[in-house]
Amino acid sequence: VALAAVVVFAGLNLTTVQLAVWVQIGMTIGFLIIMFGFGIGGVANAKPQLITPFMPNGFGPVASGAVLAFFSYAGITVITELGGEIKNPARTIPLTLLIGFFVVLTSYALVSFAVPALLPWQTLKETSAPIARAAEVFLPSWIGGVVAVAAVLAAATSINGMLLIHSRDVLAMARARVFPEVLAARNRAGVPAQAVLLVSILSVVAVVLGGTIRQYAMMAVMSVMILQVFQGLALLRLPRVMPVEWANAGFKLEGAARTVVVALLVVVSIGFFAMGFLDNLAISAGYLAVVGAGLAYYGIRRSRLARTGYDIDAVLRSGGSAEG
Repeated sequence: VALAAVVVFAGLNLTTVQLAVWVQIGMTIGFLIIMFGFGIGGVANAKPQLITPFMPNGFGPVASGAVLAFFSYAGITVITELGGEIKNPARTIPLTLLIGFFVVLTSYALVSFAVPALLPWQTLKETSAPIARAAEVFLPSWIGGVVAVAAVLAAATSINGMLLIHSRDVLAMARARVFPEVLAARNRAGVPAQAVLLVSILSVVAVVLGGTIRQYAMMAVMSVMILQVFQGLALLRLPRVMPVEWANAGFKLEGAARTVVVALLVVVSIGFFAMGFLDNLAISAGYLAVVGAGLAYYGIRRSRLARTGYDIDAVLRSGGSAEG
């Protein structure tokens, strides 16, 4: 099923970005309607004795769980990576960030509260499809299947979103020649087909390797944390290092807002990375190996291109495109 899902969404992302986005919107609306319905109903039918005490094992496990829970929020800011394909980014991006954050916060908080308020938390580890089982506590049994479908749709949006967004990361790096230039090619529909295929192949490899969702989620969160530290530092330096691009940007943070965002990004990201690193040293070692391989590749690629007179660092500083 996982392999089939990757293949289906890979095919979808090879059509047009508009179709991939509309399918994403449809799936998102579908699972949000069901999740909000379950969350609100679950809170209304909560059993107080199941959530007393509220944190039976103390705050430590909550903090550890928060690292993995960040995976649910990691996709909010990736809309900026589609900025070049968005109409009126100065208005659309901040509105989407604001609305997206509160929608994710509200829906996932309701669900996270409702499940242990309907089922004993001690049994959740052994319970298959806990959200569906929790729904059956106060709804007809067939509703559990509907809720399970919503959970599948939530996972599907992650797959589709990953292929949509991260293929553009590959495209940007290929345009700067960090990756081979063939990955920057677009098909007749304007889609970076080779980049989509590369991300799809890597996804298939990940499925075949058989890692758990927790392991992949932890590695993804740790990657995002490191990325956010550098994003914060870059955001701090952008007005000085790239004044022309900063002045012409359709969306940007100014003054105190930029300082607050940078401080939060760096401090919270370092803290979450540290908790994730200490939570599972084996996963952390795997993550560091991947990062090390990436650093080695970048160093070799930069050195080889430098012999031809091409400076990757200069290109990235000028805006990230080999075409200038």
